[in-house]
Amino acid sequence: MARHPILYRIAWAHAALIFAVAMSLHVIGLPVKGTLLGGGFIGFSFMALWIFTRAIVEPQRKRLAIAVGVLKFFLYAVLGAAVLSGRFVADAGGFALGVTVFIVVTFAVALTTPMARTAEP
Repeated sequence: MARHPILYRIAWAHAALIFAVAMSLHVIGLPVKGTLLGGGFIGFSFMALWIFTRAIVEPQRKRLAIAVGVLKFFLYAVLGAAVLSGRFVADAGGFALGVTVFIVVTFAVALTTPMARTAEP
């Protein structure tokens, strides 16, 4: 991601904002598990998608993409089983907030990043 500064900025801004939101929720006494889970899952999905697309243009990364895909499937299956069995309970509103933070960060970074200049024909 270092060669793609906008992706790097999105990732760090998302992590920072999730941390800030979780700390704010904690300070006012609301549960933070759902927010951290939602933010973590959308962040992991973002990284996985980035790895998958890099594997398309750089075939030597195919093994990494396969490993990340298997890990992603495994995590979703385990979390789904834990939630459906009642062993893991996270607030749905917090989960939605964690996912929404990623969307807000993506728009904010996109709107604050200067457009690249291209050669005019």
